[in-house]
Amino acid sequence: MSFHLSAQDISMDGPVLRATLANADGEWVEAELNLDAYVGNSWGSFEWGGTNFSETASDLEFNLEPSGEPDEEGNPTDVPILRATLGNGEEEGVAAVLNLAERIGNDNGTLIFCRGAGCRDVMSILADGLPWYREERGPE
Repeated sequence: MSFHLSAQDISMDGPVLRATLANADGEWVEAELNLDAYVGNSWGSFEWGGTNFSETASDLEFNLEPSGEPDEEGNPTDVPILRATLGNGEEEGVAAVLNLAERIGNDNGTLIFCRGAGCRDVMSILADGLPWYREERGPE
């Protein structure tokens, strides 16, 4: 699960991820997270746990892209993908891709970085018990 399942209006402004997130009270709140604090560049590849990837990045592009995996009802799903050209230390640019669903979560309306693999979106854990959440999101 990822933050994007309980988010609206997701965008990037440079290295800053912005979204409107659901919280446990059923409110939609603005949130942002500077990915430079959590993502680095390792020889032309994005690196979780690094820092300042944007210093050596160009052509940043964010999109929700098809995951190729259906949800529980068989509907297609999307994942939040960051693409960029990253320097590789040899004055060459390398196309790099990062799935933000791997480590970015929603903690009650706050974008968070999850250090371990298998980050669970706090809102997705709560969502089964929140009828307003199911009603507002509807089918994907």
